[in-house]
Amino acid sequence: MHNMMVTFLGCCFIISIHCDRSLHSDRIRVKRSSDALCTKRPEGCFCQGQDNGCKSCNGGGCCMCDEYCLTANDCCSDFRTYCIKSCTEINCQNGGLCQEHNNRFSNCDCLQKYSGTFCEIDLCQPFPSDVVFVLDNSYSIQKQYLDEGKRYISSLSPNKTIDSNVFEIAIISFSDHAIVEHDFGSISSHADFAQKISGIKLKNRTSEIVQGLNKAREVLFKRLHLQRKKFVVILTDGLISTPNQLSLSYSSAIPVYALAVGEDVSHFYLEKMTSSMDKVFTTNSDRLWSHILAETFNGICNYCSKSSETDVILAVDTSISMHGHDLLTTIPDIMNKILVKMGDASNDTQLSLITFDQIVNTEFDFMKVSPENKSLLQRRLSSFTQSNYNVAANISNLLTTVHMAFNQNTNGARHVAKKVLLIISRFTADVDDKISSVSNDMKTKGVEIFTIGLDNNDKSFRTMLSIAPNALHIGTNGELNVDSVNTFIDFFGYQLMDLKCTF
Repeated sequence: MHNMMVTFLGCCFIISIHCDRSLHSDRIRVKRSSDALCTKRPEGCFCQGQDNGCKSCNGGGCCMCDEYCLTANDCCSDFRTYCIKSCTEINCQNGGLCQEHNNRFSNCDCLQKYSGTFCEIDLCQPFPSDVVFVLDNSYSIQKQYLDEGKRYISSLSPNKTIDSNVFEIAIISFSDHAIVEHDFGSISSHADFAQKISGIKLKNRTSEIVQGLNKAREVLFKRLHLQRKKFVVILTDGLISTPNQLSLSYSSAIPVYALAVGEDVSHFYLEKMTSSMDKVFTTNSDRLWSHILAETFNGICNYCSKSSETDVILAVDTSISMHGHDLLTTIPDIMNKILVKMGDASNDTQLSLITFDQIVNTEFDFMKVSPENKSLLQRRLSSFTQSNYNVAANISNLLTTVHMAFNQNTNGARHVAKKVLLIISRFTADVDDKISSVSNDMKTKGVEIFTIGLDNNDKSFRTMLSIAPNALHIGTNGELNVDSVNTFIDFFGYQLMDLKCTF
C-alpha cells in the first residue's frame, strides 16, 4: 500500500493529473478521478478499489484522506481530526454545536455570524485587506488641496484596523513618475500612517496618473497574500498629462476609488480611472471610508446601512448676468438629466426649486421624486424666466435662505434627511465674508453644496470654489460639454445615497 501511494503521488506530475496548492492549506490538492484512492466520509476514511481501509499513518506512512494528499508530517493529525474523533474530543468555537454521524465527528453547526470547520472564523470582522493610497503630488493639484486630501485620508481609518489581520497599507506618490513612499509592512498604526502620509510634498511636475496606477498594481500583485481583498485609493484632480494612456492602464479586477481634490477637477477622467462615478468621493463626507468597509464586511453583519432619504434644493440664478440661452435651453436640459438621475436612485428623495437674483423665490417646496410626480416636476423644471429687474445675484442671501429652508417643518423638509444644495449660475458676484461664513456654517451642519458654473472665466471659477469644492464649469455661452455634464450628474446622483458603516 505504501509503495502504491508513493507511486500514485509521483504519477500526479507525470501523467498530468492536475495538482495545485490549496488556498486554504499547505497540503497538495489533487483533482480526483474515477479511481481516486481514498474518500473521507462522516463515518471514516475509505479507499476505493483497494483494501476498504485507510492507513492511520502509524509508523510514518502516507495516506490520502478526502481530496488531499497527506504527507507523513500532517497525515496523522488530520486523519484523527476528521476520521477518528467524536464530539467529546472536538471543540466547536463561538457557540457552534458539534454534529456526529455513526459516533464520528461530522461538522460544527455554526451560529449565523461564524464559519469554518470549528466555527473559528468571525464573519463580522473586516476581511483582511491590502490598501494602496496613491497621491497625486503634481503641480496641477496645488499644495492646499493636496494637504486637504492628506488630512482627510489620514482621518479615515480607526487605529485598531491597521495591522496584518485587517488592513495593511502602502503609500505611492506620483507626478512625472511614480515612487513607492512606504511599502506594505512599514506602517504599523494609524498614528504612523498619519505621520507618513503628511510627509509627502508637492512637486512642480506634470501629472502621469497612469504611472501611479500601474505602480499600485505592481505593489499589490507582488504580494503573496492571495486571500486578502485589494483596494486602490487615488487622491487626484483627474487632470492627466497623457489621457490617451488611461484606458490601457488598469485592470478592473482591483477596485479603484478616487478622492477628488484640487482647484479644477475632471469628473470625466475620474470616471475613466474608476469605471464608475459611484467610486468617486469628496472630502465633505465619510462615504469613501464607508464604501471600503462595506466591501470588507459580510452582509449579514449589518454594520453598514444605506439611506436614500435626501432633501435636495436646486437653486437657479435668474439675475441679469444670465443669458436667455442659459434659462431656456441649457439649464432645463441639465435639470431633466438631474431629475432622471434622482428617479433612478430612489423614491426617498425630495426636491425643492429656488430661483434668485437680489431676492430669493421658492418656486415649490419639497416634493417627492416619484413616478406620480415626475410629469409635474418636469414641467416645473422646463423653463426659467429672467427677473424683470436689472440686478445682480445675491449669493449670500441665497445661502442664508437655503440654510433656513433645510431646517423648517412647514415646507416638507425632514430633519433626519441628508441635505444637498446645487447652485447653477454664472457666479459673477464677488465673494464676501458673509458668503464664506454662511457656506462654512452649512457645511459644518451637514449640508453638501455643489455648483455648476455656466461661465469659465477665472473670476467666476474663484467664486464657485469659495462656495463649494465640487464645482463644474461647462463652458462659455452655456454650450454643453456632454461628457463632462453627464459624468458630473452621475457623480451628483450618487452623492444622494448615504452610506454609513459603524465598526
